Amino acid sequence: MEYVDGPPCTGYASQHQLNEAARLRLFLEICEAVHYANRTLVAQCDLKPANVLVTPAGSVKLLDFGISRVLSDSSGDRTTRVRAYSPNYASPEQIFGRPLTVAAGVYSLGALLCELVGGRAPRSLEEASPEDALEAIEREGEPGALPLSGDLEQIARQSLRANPAQRYPTVASLAADVRRYLAGEPIEARPPSQWYRARKFIDRHRLAVTAAVLVTAALIAATAYALRQRRLASERFAHIRGLANSVLFEIHDEIAKLPGSLNARHLLANRGVEDLDALSAGAGADTALQLEAAKGFVRLADIEGVSNEMSLGRSGQALPRVEKADAMVRTVLAREPDNFEALRARYLTLEALGAIYSFRADQRDVPTAEELVRVAERILRARPDEGKAQEEHAHALARVANAYTQSGKFGERGVEAWVRATDARRKLLDADPKSLTRKRELARSYQFHAGALSRARIREQALAMIARAAAMHRELIRDNGDDEHMLAADVGLQANLTAQMKRYAEAIPLFEEQLRLREAMLARDPSNTNAAMGVADTMDRIGYGYVLLN
Repeated sequence: MEYVDGPPCTGYASQHQLNEAARLRLFLEICEAVHYANRTLVAQCDLKPANVLVTPAGSVKLLDFGISRVLSDSSGDRTTRVRAYSPNYASPEQIFGRPLTVAAGVYSLGALLCELVGGRAPRSLEEASPEDALEAIEREGEPGALPLSGDLEQIARQSLRANPAQRYPTVASLAADVRRYLAGEPIEARPPSQWYRARKFIDRHRLAVTAAVLVTAALIAATAYALRQRRLASERFAHIRGLANSVLFEIHDEIAKLPGSLNARHLLANRGVEDLDALSAGAGADTALQLEAAKGFVRLADIEGVSNEMSLGRSGQALPRVEKADAMVRTVLAREPDNFEALRARYLTLEALGAIYSFRADQRDVPTAEELVRVAERILRARPDEGKAQEEHAHALARVANAYTQSGKFGERGVEAWVRATDARRKLLDADPKSLTRKRELARSYQFHAGALSRARIREQALAMIARAAAMHRELIRDNGDDEHMLAADVGLQANLTAQMKRYAEAIPLFEEQLRLREAMLARDPSNTNAAMGVADTMDRIGYGYVLLN
């Protein structure tokens, strides 16, 4: 092992008489080391000053991984139990011998923050027996008085919650709040309030705010109340449109293309919630603002939920967002039944609800999909020559076909519905052969159509249909370098169908092709847990295929 010539981080800070900002920058380096270990699926289970040394050059060295554990996945859902610990810094779940997550590291970092910046750990149990330590922790509950104040105290308290689910979700989230504190920005650990945000803004821009106050006072004195109200309403409208188009659309989609961007996307989604709630509450009977807010909630749900490949997988939070958006749109339609923009917004809310219901196998999926078709038909009647309206109608037909296919009650209608949906998308592509979007949608229809045929045990037709999908996805990969995950799904269905027909010698090479595709996707983004699970699943199927073949 590397020899580290340096004192513990607390000793280093004292020797060099570091001020608060310098100590916090040192703490951020420690967070970065712990976060790196977490990203490589390792949890350091004994975080304390003695295991964090600082070289003479000021570099942090995280030591003693002797009782570390391997996390089960990138989110750190669980590790094995760890009984060894330093009682002043260990989380309650570690002391009680419960399964650990990255939240245990967040707790230890919170204790380390107290000692590094405030001068002492939040508890003093170094001389207590194991039995006394357990009894003390059981009585402790939430942390008592901490050696910090203001926003730093709030950050430490958020890290030291007794319930792991109430702490920062990741080490990166904790570090981000410390950076906000250093930058004079509002922290996430502080309960949100307009006064708090205003005070932080004033602290950062004292001169500019003073000037702005003088100018605002002059404007208020010179401007009528009605004009002021109109200006404020206009500003709210512009704010929500800018939020929806910039933060929830453009910025998120660009960040989502980057491997390892999960934390940044969580932050963007969380930042969007507060503003959308406030603006929707103040929308009143303003139709345009209500519809903009509803679209913002749908987009937020799309980021949080399960309707696309880039979602965060938080369908439990996504569903209330969409339900709120749908209620807002239905309010507008009740007041203005012929409002075309409201009708199109209802299409968006129904589409999002259907995606969540489908993922959850919710019985509301079928009636929601049928309502989506009715709304799409109304839009198409109003705009029969509009390409977007035609595409929305084809998509609605595909949604109801998928809902029928997945339903135990209406499953027999699935194949017939997919015939209609596939035919609609084929006609759209014939009308515009160069459209990349229409080509992708037709390929996806072939894939899902094949799945419906497979469920109905019409296997030969299913094989022919999935072969069309695979051919189109290969062409899309060749011309555009994408849709690799869709081709992997095509090849997997081909392999499954062939195996169901007991043609194992043909199925195994297909599974091996799927394995190569999934391994390539995992190599490009090693932190993608879904990709790793896909690789493992295909390996399992290959092994089972060889068993049946022999």
